[in-house]
Amino acid sequence: MSDVTCPHCKQVFEMDASGYADILKQIRDSEYEKDLDARLKDASEKHQIEIELAKKVVSEQNAGEMADRDRRITQLQGEINAHATDIELAKKEVMEQNAGEMADRDRRITQLQGEINAHATDI
Repeated sequence: MSDVTCPHCKQVFEMDASGYADILKQIRDSEYEKDLDARLKDASEKHQIEIELAKKVVSEQNAGEMADRDRRITQLQGEINAHATDIELAKKEVMEQNAGEMADRDRRITQLQGEINAHATDI
């Protein structure tokens, strides 16, 4: 057995090898727990940082996709407006063509009626 002095209270007491081994085990277990807790805390913080980074990446991807979709929507709306304009122009063209044909027919009808009237007066 050997004498051991407490570093805090300076009391001297006797300790055998098994007591010394028990105290050493307590110190090792305490240090192991502190180290394990620190590592778990570090791993948790790293995990949270990785989660935030992943969220940021996904958010940026979604923002890019939304911008692409908005551009595509704007493009398609422009195409729709262009087609609507083309349709209106085609309608005007057809209406003008029909008006011209109607005027030609009205002139032809008037001419034929004049010929019929001329033949009727001849008879």
